[in-house]
Amino acid sequence: MYSINSNTGQLESLSPATIATENTPLGITLSPDGNYAYVANFGDSTISMYSRSESGLLSKLSPESIATGSHPIGITISPDGKYAYVTNYVSNNVSMYSRNRTNGQLAPLSPATIATENTPTGITISPDGNYTYVTNFNSDTISIYFIK
Repeated sequence: MYSINSNTGQLESLSPATIATENTPLGITLSPDGNYAYVANFGDSTISMYSRSESGLLSKLSPESIATGSHPIGITISPDGKYAYVTNYVSNNVSMYSRNRTNGQLAPLSPATIATENTPTGITISPDGNYTYVTNFNSDTISIYFIK
């Protein structure tokens, strides 16, 4: 974890400089308000959840993680902060969660996943919050979803 020196742009280590994740972290995103961070853990198919202080330090939430589909890579939060979406590389789907904006916790939606093409990786949401775009590595395609 680092702060950025506003005069020089240099990174300066925070103390502590690191915080534990689950196995093989690959993707990370912040909530729109900057108060929470979420990490996609490829190796154990979970999302680690953290609160973020004004100084930038992360602290684990309780519970500290939530299950995803098989081998998550990409993660994004909707512009309004209400939802989180995670690409699952091996299960070829996107896990969908509601997000508590007060405490940062994620909870699976129903249905909990939506199918993609082969091996989804990246994910983003349009600025108006109406569309989600997913890159599919082995399909050489982009999946587009309308968010209701």
